[in-house]
Amino acid sequence: VGVTATLGIVLLAATVQAWFFGPVKVWMRLVMLLGAMFMIYGGIYTDVAGLAIGGGLFMLQRGTHGGGAKPATSG
Repeated sequence: VGVTATLGIVLLAATVQAWFFGPVKVWMRLVMLLGAMFMIYGGIYTDVAGLAIGGGLFMLQRGTHGGGAKPATSG
């Protein structure tokens, strides 16, 4: 319960900051909020649904933005 609640808080923070391995669109923020609520609320079915949403968004963001934020270059 503690692990999934912690992951839910991470998704909730990403929703608020609009950043999850890169910029997040509005529809992704809504889905992320739903996944966060599923993981924060206790229960096996809600945890599985939240993990599926979080995992799907993770794969989508990693595919879109690669390894995350690019380092700033001076120039």
